[in-house]
Amino acid sequence: MITFIFALYSCFIAYSAEIGVAAPDSPEKTVSSPVIQKQVSDEEEVIEKALLGIRDPFSVPESISSVRVKTELEKFPVHKFKMLGVMTGPKKVKALVLAPNGKTYFVQSGDLIGNRKGKIVRINSNSIQIVEKIINVFGKEQDSQAEIVLPNENPSVGLRSP
Repeated sequence: MITFIFALYSCFIAYSAEIGVAAPDSPEKTVSSPVIQKQVSDEEEVIEKALLGIRDPFSVPESISSVRVKTELEKFPVHKFKMLGVMTGPKKVKALVLAPNGKTYFVQSGDLIGNRKGKIVRINSNSIQIVEKIINVFGKEQDSQAEIVLPNENPSVGLRSP
């Protein structure tokens, strides 16, 4: 165990000499910073310089944090969904949709739907309005309107003729 600690200390001294920092036994010196000046020991400076190249193990890497996992609703084209009904509540209106995979989902305004980055903008009693992002012929992204309509299977139900 002592051999391991000695070897670790030797590597630390060798590394500090390699990056041009004095050994930890030397007296304290002033480190100037554009914002703050403070007294630090050489040990702290060596540790700080050694840690500059190491990423924080508790932070999420940028490449992972920017990736968003698509939901089931974003895997299919909008025209493949079927609207089954509408549910009104005290604050929001929700719609029940049937996805091509056979599962049903409750959706509301602001939800993402469709494989073209579609976003639900409005739900009314018989349709869901969606704005999708498409690439036009010039290669620019533009908004496109889509709609999922509640099918009217039997229009005569509930109606009486005189």
